[in-house]
Order: sequence, then C-alpha cells, then structure tokens
Amino acid sequence: MTTRIKEYLKALCQWPHRGTTTGYEHRAADYVRDMLGTIGYEVEEENFTAPDGALYRTFIMIAICELAAAAVSMAGSAAAIIIAAFPFFYLFAKFYLMWPIDNLIFPTGKSRNVIGRVKNPDAKKTVILSAHIDSQLGSFLFDEKWLKYHDLFTRVTLLGSLVMLLTVSLRVFGVSAGWLSFLQFLSALSLAPILYLFTKAELT
Repeated sequence: MTTRIKEYLKALCQWPHRGTTTGYEHRAADYVRDMLGTIGYEVEEENFTAPDGALYRTFIMIAICELAAAAVSMAGSAAAIIIAAFPFFYLFAKFYLMWPIDNLIFPTGKSRNVIGRVKNPDAKKTVILSAHIDSQLGSFLFDEKWLKYHDLFTRVTLLGSLVMLLTVSLRVFGVSAGWLSFLQFLSALSLAPILYLFTKAELT
C-alpha cells in the first residue's frame, strides 16, 4: 500500500505545477480519472469554470485600487470612496461570504472535478474523501513555511483595506491631513492587539 501511494504522489508531482485551468491540471485530472477506474471505482467528471490566475494577482489588484483611491482623494473627489470601497467589499465577499467573485473579475478557464464512487447497495453510511487536484502557479502564500500565516494575512489585508476606506472617506469630506495622520496612528494602536491575538491563535 505504501509503495502504491508513493507511485501516485510521484505521478502527480511530475509536472511543474497543476495550476487551475492549465494543461497540467487537466493531465493530472486525466491521471486521477484513469487511476480510479483502474482500481475499480465508478468514475464521473464534473466540469466547471474557474479563474485562471494565481492568488497574488488579487493583492496586486487591491494595491492598485488603494493607490488610485489615495490619489483621487487628494482632489476631494467622491469617486475615491467608491474606489477605496472596492478592495474591502471584494475581500469580504471572497474570503468570508465565499462568493465566486473572482469569476467576474479575472479571466476564467475550464476545470473539473473527478468523482470516484464505490457501489455498495447494502451500505448504511456514506464516506466522502476529497482533495484538490490543482495547485497554485507559485504564490508565496502557498509555500509550506508561509501557509500557516495565510488566514492571518487575509485578515490583516481586510483590516488594512477598511482603514484605507475610512481614511479616504474622511479626506474627501475635508478632514485635514494632520487629523488623518492622528486617526491612522490610533487605528494602528487599536489593530495591534487584535492582530496579536490572531497571530497567537494561528500559532497555537
């Protein structure tokens, strides 16, 4: 059994990556389909569309929006509030409401699930095992040493985008730069203990 598992893992790691919607992902799905069929499973494939980019594109897009909002706010334009609001609501929808919002923003491609079933009409319970076939194209957030900080990174980004939205809004409504700096300082102080608690929770 151990030898067989090693063979499966070696086969799935033969490609540079298994990025979502890429040819490598499709080859990996073909391998899983054929492997499950060989060992006696009833195999079904489920097609769907998914974003074809790496995770870091999300944060590049957010950074551009934040910079644009900061620039427009200097002119006192209300459009800055809309620009600054986008990263916050995008992150909230993506990571907390779990909406497939990326499908509306980034290019999409074809992907699929491979489902293997064991027919047993006498079974009283159903056991479901699931795993990803795909992998990231290379975001540092999915490196093994950084993976445990992923949720923390998401929370920090969400909180940062909220602070940015509030700062830009106040700037548009005429609050002076001096007061904004003071408010940002207070925001940093208030966020520090929250981030500490998050970090402590993530590492324990």
